[in-house]
Amino acid sequence: MSDYKHGVYTSEVATSITAPVQVSAGLPVFIGRAPVNLTADPIAYVNKPVLAYTYAEAVTALGYTDDFTNYELCEAMKVLFKLYAVAPIVFINVMDPTKHKTAVPNAPISLASGAAVVDKTGVLLTSLKIKPTEAGTDLLKGTDYTVAFNDDHKPLITALPGGALDGKTTVFVTYDHLDPSKITEADIIGGVDAITGVASGSECIDQIFPKLGLIPGLLAAPGWTEKPSVAAVLKAKATSINTLFKAMAVCDIDSTAADIYTKVYEWKSKNNYTSEFQISC
Repeated sequence: MSDYKHGVYTSEVATSITAPVQVSAGLPVFIGRAPVNLTADPIAYVNKPVLAYTYAEAVTALGYTDDFTNYELCEAMKVLFKLYAVAPIVFINVMDPTKHKTAVPNAPISLASGAAVVDKTGVLLTSLKIKPTEAGTDLLKGTDYTVAFNDDHKPLITALPGGALDGKTTVFVTYDHLDPSKITEADIIGGVDAITGVASGSECIDQIFPKLGLIPGLLAAPGWTEKPSVAAVLKAKATSINTLFKAMAVCDIDSTAADIYTKVYEWKSKNNYTSEFQISC
C-alpha cells in the first residue's frame, strides 16, 4: 500500500517570467547612448548594430543604468523587454569611450575600513590608477587592491592585506569617465568615413539587413528626434533602407516649444514633421 503524508506541506517552483513576444515585422531600432563602461569590452559595440532577443543580452553588450536622461538605450531596454515583453530589438550605441570621455587626475578619496568608493559614474576601470600619495607611483591591482563596480555603478576599491594600501586613510586616483554631454546631434546622425568606409550613427541602419538578416521597421532616437536635423535624417532613412525597404521614423515633438496641443500643428508644419514615413509623438 502506498504511503500517505499527514499534515501541511509546501513546495516551491520558479517564478514564471513572461517570454518576450517575438515578431520580425516592425523591428524597432534605437540609436543613442549606453553605459558601455559597465561591460567587459567597452569598445566592442560602438557604432555597430546590436541585436538582442532578451534583456540579459542587451545588458551584457551595452550595460544598464536607470539614468535614462544620459543613456537613452537603457530606457528602451526597460520599456520593451521588461514592461512590454517585446523582442527582438536592435540597438546602435554612439557612445565611444575613446572619444566621449573626461579625464580626472589625482583626485583624493578617503578609505574607511580598507575600502573607498570613487564617487563618479561612468568610470572606465581600465583607466583607473591608484597612488598612495599625490606624487607616488601607481599601485598594483590584485596585489595592493581590488576594484569592482558597486550597486550604484561606482568603483569600489578594497585594500588587500599586506599591500601598499593596507592601513592607509587617503589615496589618490586618476581615471577617465564617460561624458554623455560630449555626444551631439552629429554623433546621432553619423556618417560614413570617406577613407575607411566605417559607418556611424544613423548610417549603421543600412548594416542591419546585410549583417542580421532583419528588416528595420521602426527607427527611433529617444531624446534627440525633437531636434529637426535628427528627425530629418531618420525620416530620409525610413523612406529607403538599403534602397529596398521602407520603415517608419518615430519622432518627438518639442514639448517646450509646443507646450500646449494647439501649438503642435504649427510646430510640425514649421519644422517639416509631416512625412507619411514619420510618426510624431
